[in-house]
Amino acid sequence: MAPNIDPLPPSSRPLRVAVVGNGIAGLSAAWLLSQYPESYTVTLYEADEYLGGHTHTVDVPPLKEFADQVSAAPVDTGFIVCNPVTYPNLLAFLDAVQVGVTPSDMSFSVSRNHGAFEWAGDTLQTLFAQRENVLDFSENGIWRMVWDVLRFHWHAAAIADLADKVTFGAAGVTKADRARYAYHARQSIGEFLSAGNYSPSFKHNFLVPQTAAIWSTPAGTCLDEFPILTLIRFFRNHCMLQLVGRPKWLTIPLGSRSYVAKVAEHSPDVRVGHRVTQITRGTGVAQPTSLEDFPRGQVTVTDDQDGASAYDYVILATHGDISLQLLTDATPREREVLGKVRVSKNRAVLHRDPNLMLKRRETRTSTAPKPTVCVTYWMNRLQPFIPRRTHGDVFVTVNPLYEPDPSLVIQEYLYDHPVYGFDLVQAQEQLASIVNMRFTGFAGAWCNYGFHEDGVTAGLAAAAALGATPPFPVLLNGGYPTHRTLFHPVAGLPTVPSATKYLAHLGAHLLRDVVAQLRRAAPAAPAAARQHTVDLTWAQTLGALGAAAATAWRGGVVAEVQDAPMVQGEPGATVPVRSVPARAMRGLTAQALGYVQVQDTVAEAAKGIVESGEEMELVWVHPRVRIVWQASSARNVQVEAKSK
Repeated sequence: MAPNIDPLPPSSRPLRVAVVGNGIAGLSAAWLLSQYPESYTVTLYEADEYLGGHTHTVDVPPLKEFADQVSAAPVDTGFIVCNPVTYPNLLAFLDAVQVGVTPSDMSFSVSRNHGAFEWAGDTLQTLFAQRENVLDFSENGIWRMVWDVLRFHWHAAAIADLADKVTFGAAGVTKADRARYAYHARQSIGEFLSAGNYSPSFKHNFLVPQTAAIWSTPAGTCLDEFPILTLIRFFRNHCMLQLVGRPKWLTIPLGSRSYVAKVAEHSPDVRVGHRVTQITRGTGVAQPTSLEDFPRGQVTVTDDQDGASAYDYVILATHGDISLQLLTDATPREREVLGKVRVSKNRAVLHRDPNLMLKRRETRTSTAPKPTVCVTYWMNRLQPFIPRRTHGDVFVTVNPLYEPDPSLVIQEYLYDHPVYGFDLVQAQEQLASIVNMRFTGFAGAWCNYGFHEDGVTAGLAAAAALGATPPFPVLLNGGYPTHRTLFHPVAGLPTVPSATKYLAHLGAHLLRDVVAQLRRAAPAAPAAARQHTVDLTWAQTLGALGAAAATAWRGGVVAEVQDAPMVQGEPGATVPVRSVPARAMRGLTAQALGYVQVQDTVAEAAKGIVESGEEMELVWVHPRVRIVWQASSARNVQVEAKSK
C-alpha cells in the first residue's frame, strides 16, 4: 500500500510553470501539477495544431458504399497499445483520468524480399506458412532461426541476471562478474551476434527486424550502435525472453485522444499552435524552503504567437536536441548531456493498401516489418473497434519501402523517435546532473526506453520534483518486471541543488522517527555487531533517508551512492543500517527520485574505508540532528545519533 503523504501546503502565490511539449510526458506533468491549483498555475505550449505528440488519433471515413450509413472510425497512428505488466504507471494514469482500456491482439510477423521469405509468430502453421521452409535446415533456414531464438532467450536471460546481480550488489559478485557486465555494457547488437555465432537467419529474420520495428531504427544502426544490454533489459521488461506467460495487450477504446481530452480539461491555459522559439533563465539556483519564497520570474519563454512570457519554472518535455536548441543560455553540462540525444524522423502512412502487408494472409499479424525499417500495423487487429466490413482493412506503415496505392492513402504524418545508441544511454545516466538546475526540469520518453510508459513516468517525476504528489503509486522500472521500486516524493519538498541541501530541507516530522529508532538500536547492539537493524516505513525510507535509501532493498548493502537509473526495493522492508562514506554523497544532484546504485558488499566497503583511514560521516544534515556513522573495523559498524 502506498504511504500517506500530506499534500503540498497552499501558497498565496502559486508557482507559474511552463510546460513545453505536450506528448505524454508534458501532458502527465501538466496534469499532476494541475491537481494543486493553489500551488501551481500551468501553461502548456505545443507547436503542432493538436495536443498529444505521438498520441494522435485520426478519424478514418467508411468505405464509399457505407458513407451514408456509418460514421468515421477512430484510428491511432502513433501510440497504440499497452499492457498491465510493463505499463503500470500509464494504466494508473488512465484510471485517474477515467479512461478505460480494451483487449488488443498484438502479434509479430516478418516478410523479406517482397514475400520471398515470410513467417509469423502466432502458431506453428503461421511459422511454417511457406511449406518449403519445413525442410530447410541451412544457416539461412527457419529451423536455425528457431534454434537461435531459444539459444538467445537462454543467453540473454543469463546476461540480464548478471546485470541484475552486479547492479544491485548481490552477495558473491566477483571481479569476473563485473568484467563480464562491463563487457556487455559496451557491446553492440552486431558484436554480440558475431561473438555468439548466431546465424544470418536469426539476425536478418528475427532480431534485427524486431529491434528495428520496436524503435523505428535503421537496421545498420541496430547492429552497429544499439547496446545489447539495453535490448536485453527491454526484452526482459516486456517478457520477450519467454515463449509462454507473455502479457495481454490493451488499447484505448475510441482512440488514445480520449485521455488527451481529459487532461486538457484540467489545464485552462493550453496554447496549441504556439511554437516556442527560445527560453532564457536566471543565473541563480533555486534554494527555497517553501513555495512562498520560491524565486519568481526567473524564466522567460518566447513563442511565435504571443512573444515573451515570464514564468518561475519550465519543464522541457521535448526531445533532448530540441530542448538544447531552445535554451539560449544552456550550460556546458546541459550541452554535453542533451547534445548526445539524437532523433530520427519517421514517416507514417495511414492507408488501405494490402500490398504493404505480408503476401500470405495467414501470416498477417498486427505488426509486419520488411527489410531495412518498414513496419506495417494492421489496425483492425490492434484496435478491434475498427470494423472491417464498413471501413475495410486499415494499415499504418512506418517508412514504407515502396509507396502504397495513392488512391488508398488516407493521410500521412511525420514522427520523431530517439535513436538508441551508447550516446543516448550515457545521456540518460547523466540526466540527473542537470535536472532542476536553473529552474528547469526535463522529461520525455527518451529518458528511458522511448515508450508511453517511460513518458508518463518522466512527466510525473518532473512534476513531483516541484513537490506535487501523485495520487497513485509510481513505479520505477529499470528493465526488470519483477523488481520495481515504489516511488512517492516527499510532499512540500522544494527544489534544491544538492543532496546535502535536499536532506537539510527534509521535514523534522520524517527524521524524528528515524533518529529515535537509531538511538534505541545503538545502545542495545553488541559491540561486534555487523549491523544495526531499524524498521522504517517506505515513506521514511524514500523520504527521510533520501538518496541513501537503497538499503531498503532486502539483503542489499550500500558502499557507494551514485546517479544511476535503477533502484530496487520492497515496501515495508526491514532496513539494514549500513555505512555510507560521506564522499559518496557529495555533489549529487537532488531530484525527487533518489536514484542509487548498490555496488559492493558491506564487508568490502567497510574494509576499504577503514584501510584508507577515512571517517565514515554521513551527510544527513538537519537543523537539530546530525547522524554520525563510524566503523572501527570491517566487523564493527556502530551508529551514533547526536542532537545539535
